[in-house]
Order: sequence, then C-alpha cells, then structure tokens
Amino acid sequence: MPVILAVANEFGYVLLSVALLAFECILIGFFFPGRVRSQVFTEEFMKSKFGRVHTEEVGGEIGKGGYPDMGSGKYSQELTYSDWYRFNNAQRAHYNFVEGISTAITLIVVGGIYYPIVSASFGLAMIIGRIIYSIGYTAKGAPGRLVGVALIDIALVATLVLSIMTCVKMILGHSITQ
Repeated sequence: MPVILAVANEFGYVLLSVALLAFECILIGFFFPGRVRSQVFTEEFMKSKFGRVHTEEVGGEIGKGGYPDMGSGKYSQELTYSDWYRFNNAQRAHYNFVEGISTAITLIVVGGIYYPIVSASFGLAMIIGRIIYSIGYTAKGAPGRLVGVALIDIALVATLVLSIMTCVKMILGHSITQ
C-alpha cells in the first residue's frame, strides 16, 4: 500500500534551521580558523621558512595560508607556541562542528516531522551554541567552550528525544496531522 508522507507547513522552519546550521558551519570555518590561519601563515613566514625547499620539492613559489597544514603538520612545527595554540584552538572549534553537524541535522529533521516548531527551536539553540562555542574555544582554549557546549548538548539530547518520539509515533501509525 503506497504511503504518502505529508509534513506540516511549519516543517519549513525545520528546513530553515538546518540550512542555517549548515551555512554557519561554513562561516565558522572561514571566520575562526581562516582568520587565524591568515595571521600565522603569512607570506613572509611561508617564504622564509619553506620557500626554498618548496621550490625544490614541489616547484613554483610557496604561497601564504599554510595549506595543506591543518595544525599538526610541517608548517605548524615552525610556529611559535602561542601561534600554534591559537591556530589549533580555532581549528578544533571548526572540526568539532564538522564532526557533529550530520548528527545535529539528522536529529532536527527527524524530530521535526511531528514536532516542527520545537525541533526548529532546538536547531536555533544549536546555532547560538555554536557561535558561543567557537568564540570561547578560539579565545580561551578548551575551557572557553563550556557554555556553548552545554547549550549544544542540551539541544542535541532534546532533539534525540523528539526523534525517538517521532519514530514511535510513525511505528504506531499516527498521522502527522493528528
């Protein structure tokens, strides 16, 4: 028997929240580790430390930015401890976002099938939490992320509960419009 899944118009808020979360992930990468990367892997730093060997081994001139080093590679070994620490904190803030975004989006969408406004609201809480997390981690290291991580984790647990409730309702055959 064919089943058509219909969602409430309010599901648009769910889609908006996950789209904004995905866009935020891109922005966090650009504004946090991207900003610190441009400060520590300057053209002068790259050329003075690696210009000759880069030309010999790879060919062409080395550019600024330090790519492909992601914080623990050859280029990072030449950073001062302070610059290495700042860069890696900013990288961790973004990596953590990348590591968790698929879980967050899945839970927001699944929970939003029956509970669109509540689920989208928790999506908004995750967006706010990620900003606080990234600012705190970049500025103060791991201890600076605690307020943001608390907000994110509360929202994740809440969307997990909404997702389980949605699954149970679907298994029991409840209509979305009920």
